[in-house]
Amino acid sequence: MSVEITTPTNRTPEDPIDHFRIELAKQVHEAAGRAIHQNQQTQFSSDPCTKEVKAIEVLPFVTDARGTILPASTEKISACIPGYAEPTASEIQSYSRYSDAAENYGTAPGPATAFIANVAKAMSPSNAFCFGTGRGRLESVIAEQSPESLITTIDIPDELVTAGAPGAPDGNNARYRSKLGVRNETIGELVKDSNKVIQLLGDSFELNPGQMSNQFQLIVIDANHQLPSVLNDAANALLLADTERGAVIIFDDCRKSSSLNTSVEGAVGIISQATGLCALTPCPPPNVEGFSADIGFFVIPPGIDRAALSERAERCKALARTFKDLQPLV
Repeated sequence: MSVEITTPTNRTPEDPIDHFRIELAKQVHEAAGRAIHQNQQTQFSSDPCTKEVKAIEVLPFVTDARGTILPASTEKISACIPGYAEPTASEIQSYSRYSDAAENYGTAPGPATAFIANVAKAMSPSNAFCFGTGRGRLESVIAEQSPESLITTIDIPDELVTAGAPGAPDGNNARYRSKLGVRNETIGELVKDSNKVIQLLGDSFELNPGQMSNQFQLIVIDANHQLPSVLNDAANALLLADTERGAVIIFDDCRKSSSLNTSVEGAVGIISQATGLCALTPCPPPNVEGFSADIGFFVIPPGIDRAALSERAERCKALARTFKDLQPLV
């Protein structure tokens, strides 16, 4: 089968962030050219949230990072996640107070936290997994909304972070962590006494799901935001996802105009193209001013082809390592 790799756009950048998108697209294009594997097109399911699976070589992100995440109404989300209710203004305001406090580094903004809380409440997952622990705020919110859930979370300890070059993108480095006040003793401190939260310390890039595979119904990705790491975390999320009951994989920080979030959106686009799953984002609820949930998510339908999903996840992990080799994490 002949494979064509989409050529990066040559249009004039609209702004500095757009320039970053195009430059990153070219890097992805070059990496994809080194990672070609032929693949038959298949169909995962007739679920309305899936589309025809395409070969991983044909990546939409090498053309543009924008337009890879489709807006979804509350009715659409409720059809995918039975029992989901859109966040109210008071819920958003309640969760927003956490992100305003300097000591709550790494906390998702109010709209995103409210969305995750309502998804957890609707799903009541037996097992949830969080890439990126911070102080444990999201873990505590999930535990509050779904008391029966067992939550596993991973964050990188001080001894594994790099120094961080001046001007390096935000990620797992000492320069960025120092800016946020991250240190070993504060990781997961809000849930350290909970018997419902399992804390893992380590580099998620080296995570091997192993026996944890196919166990989790809710997965949140909010860790290192550099493209290789986000893509690798997302690929691991596909392996962790429960394909019998179905699962929801949520990405924070992927809809704002910043170089950091463009990397997240790029990873979402690659996963979408590799698996055939549609990435969605919640539409602003009516009568809620200022709502902007910086969220993208996938719904893994129950009964999806486990072997096919795992095979594509492993391809994405290999692609993430290719990106890391081209541009090491800093």
